[in-house]
Amino acid sequence: MLRKDLIAAIADEMNIPRDWAGEFVHAYEQVVYNTLNSGEDIKLTDFIKFEIVTDKGGSRYNIHVQEKIYVPPKYKLKIRPLGKLKASIEEQRVSKRERKLYSNPESEGDIDG
Repeated sequence: MLRKDLIAAIADEMNIPRDWAGEFVHAYEQVVYNTLNSGEDIKLTDFIKFEIVTDKGGSRYNIHVQEKIYVPPKYKLKIRPLGKLKASIEEQRVSKRERKLYSNPESEGDIDG
């Protein structure tokens, strides 16, 4: 779903003009952006959690030059579904994969899939 599709869906769901829905989406994006950049996590109960986590970095082996290199720590955004959203995704995960696998006749018998 693209941003414009999200705006249209919100406008239809709330029975409001698309301009208002667009302003809502923009405001939501700004609040999420500003909150995460301030170092604070966002948790919408039974829906989703946004959090900034630290990748610890350290030494890694670079196979291209065949030597150890140092990778500095960095911040990453972690997004996790919660509650009802998580349950909904887990219920559909297998069936969607099965549909994708079995809807493509060219992949039958292909081990690499």
